[in-house]
Amino acid sequence: MMPTHEDRWRWVGAAISLIRDRGLVLNPTESELYRELAWLFELKLGTNIDMAAPVYRAKWREIVEDVARRNAWEELKMDRGVMDEVAKAYGMSDVADPMFSAVYWAHVGISVSDGKGDLAFLNEIIRQSRAIYRRTHRDEP
Repeated sequence: MMPTHEDRWRWVGAAISLIRDRGLVLNPTESELYRELAWLFELKLGTNIDMAAPVYRAKWREIVEDVARRNAWEELKMDRGVMDEVAKAYGMSDVADPMFSAVYWAHVGISVSDGKGDLAFLNEIIRQSRAIYRRTHRDEP
């Protein structure tokens, strides 16, 4: 319904910020919020289900590369130690790829999950996101 891809990005970026910066801060053990955040990265940014997805990916890459240059991961509410753990455990080194973020948030969600329904969904996000990541990063080990 938004006339431009830039307008659409503002809404997608706002959804990410709302869940990550407000929802998770107020509800840090609510695995459903991690699931929704991971799902946003996987489907909205990481796949071409939305015609503006290439714009979303480019915007996200700009944000992450800026944060990485300044080593300001707290702005994205991401823990560098957990990022390293995710990179090693799942074989993902491109932290600016939205699939990395999908796996990161699903991984964190699993760590706070009480073992209920979200666990299967979070594991499936990790499986699908890794598969998509591998297809787009074939040159990585």
